[in-house]
Amino acid sequence: MSLLEKRRRSDRQQGPRETYGRDVLHWIDAEGIGHMALADSRATGLELHKAAVFRQGIKYPRRRNYEGYYWFSRTGQHLWYESLTEYSALMWLDFSQDIVGISTQPMCIYFADGTSHYPDFFTVQRDGTQTLCDVRPQNLIDAKATETFTKTRDLCQRIGWPYQILGELGLPMRHNLEWLAAYRPPRYKAPNEIQELVVDFLSEPARLLDVARAISSSAPAFSIHFIYNLLWTREIRADLARPLSWNTILRKNENV
Repeated sequence: MSLLEKRRRSDRQQGPRETYGRDVLHWIDAEGIGHMALADSRATGLELHKAAVFRQGIKYPRRRNYEGYYWFSRTGQHLWYESLTEYSALMWLDFSQDIVGISTQPMCIYFADGTSHYPDFFTVQRDGTQTLCDVRPQNLIDAKATETFTKTRDLCQRIGWPYQILGELGLPMRHNLEWLAAYRPPRYKAPNEIQELVVDFLSEPARLLDVARAISSSAPAFSIHFIYNLLWTREIRADLARPLSWNTILRKNENV
């Protein structure tokens, strides 16, 4: 075990024994140094999107959860996740929100009543909005989880953070995002002239096949990666709640 990991493990274990009736945040910075702070409005200046992973599950044979790392294209980070639901949630955030900073398993919250909670994500939007996120399928939100999420939401309101509970994606949306995410690396980015051609062509909605043919009439399949990257970056849009096909209707994204 490296010295850095030993320091992180020590800081994780040395939580407060008593919060004296106050909510406390406990996190570890990128250098492996533990920090604690009161959960009040000053927490917006703690840069928790830079926090190291605070907790990782115990590894044992035949586990039912899958963990790994997701490459978050908006920040260029490899982010650890502890379940496929978290993987899908990271993919959704990467696709749908203008995030410039993110950490996973960023902290432990010690509530004033003596209980604790490990939120799943902390994000920072381009406009500076800081959001705390939990990930849980709707069918697994029982009474205990509901109580914890309610306390977390109340804490976030006092601090000034929006709070999100992210669940499972519908199957067509998840499959479409997994497909498009394969084309999120910069090497698939369309040259400016192709991007302009696509946007001009979509002055009226058109089928994916017709857009691909507009880029390359002789071999539309060889230009499809440009279209998938433009869909991922939301330069163009489609109804991703339905399976993608050559007949999927594409439109310009007027909000980009």
